[in-house]
Amino acid sequence: MKKIKVFLAAFVNQTNAQNLSCRALAKYLDKEKFIVYSLQINHGDLPKIKGPGMKLFNCRYPVRFFGPVGFIWGFWKADVVYLPKTSFLRLQKLLVWIFNVRTFKTMRNVIDDKSLDIALAELRKATKGDINAGYDFVDHVYSMTPFMANHNKKHWGINSQRNLLLPPNDFTSFQKKSRVRHVLENAIFIGNDWKRKGLSDYIALANAFPELTFHVVGKGNEKLYKNEIKYDNVEFHGLLIESQLLELVIKADLHILPSHSEGLPRVWLETLANGLPSILYSGYGMEDFVKNGKTGFVLNEFLDLKNLTRSILTDEVSLEELSKNCIEESINYHPKKLTSSYEEAIQDLYYE
Repeated sequence: MKKIKVFLAAFVNQTNAQNLSCRALAKYLDKEKFIVYSLQINHGDLPKIKGPGMKLFNCRYPVRFFGPVGFIWGFWKADVVYLPKTSFLRLQKLLVWIFNVRTFKTMRNVIDDKSLDIALAELRKATKGDINAGYDFVDHVYSMTPFMANHNKKHWGINSQRNLLLPPNDFTSFQKKSRVRHVLENAIFIGNDWKRKGLSDYIALANAFPELTFHVVGKGNEKLYKNEIKYDNVEFHGLLIESQLLELVIKADLHILPSHSEGLPRVWLETLANGLPSILYSGYGMEDFVKNGKTGFVLNEFLDLKNLTRSILTDEVSLEELSKNCIEESINYHPKKLTSSYEEAIQDLYYE
């Protein structure tokens, strides 16, 4: 059987949600069925990858020049192209027209008022009416959640395929060091874009529970949020590479992401695999994935978050049971299992 040549248009040795998903795909796609092409950069913060069935184009500095060269190489080589990002969007559209290869995209977010500015910035000088321009030139578009598919269709006219494509996340390092939590002492928040992700609610929770330690991972205006802190119980760690993040996740007892605007949070999969329960907010469809009260909680507002934290602290809600359930549930999201859905999507496109 002829192997399908797939180009993953991402930099698989640089930390970024889409890059990391493509890194997992490059690793787990069945090399008996596929030849994988993708990109790497000289100054990436992750080790370069290699292996049978993988062909990587090395983009030297400056990436703004060699990145497009890599895209041209990938389109030239491929039968099917996966475009997870909006990088070099105009070039993407031109290459689709020139090479006439089969293409697909995945949507990362529910495009709402909070994420709209980000979506417009990625399209550069676009208006609200142009949101669909980031998706309308490919053959298939996939959503990560049913909520995302319905919302973005209703508000922006973006049509998704019926089946979902969840981002494969190579969380095996988190899974290998999983542990069952027993007592709540350390909470963790992971993410950038702190305003959208609700860091103020997280800080307010820290003010309500001075006996707990609250860790913040990611990039943002520390000075602004430090002004909201009443006690010496919040620690800012900045951006961390995976090994550093893993050390902190292992230490934590509860993951909190008080955002109403997300896609399918990558950190939810990593923390789930490590046995770390998550408390999330509603508004983007996590109710379809979190087993409420068993593997975590999806709440509506800060008061719910505050009351639940108190219940976990007093053991009215068993942190130990939540943690055990997380480890068991993570098996359903193993990257190899999620990659099989991408294999089907690629084959559907190729033979269509």
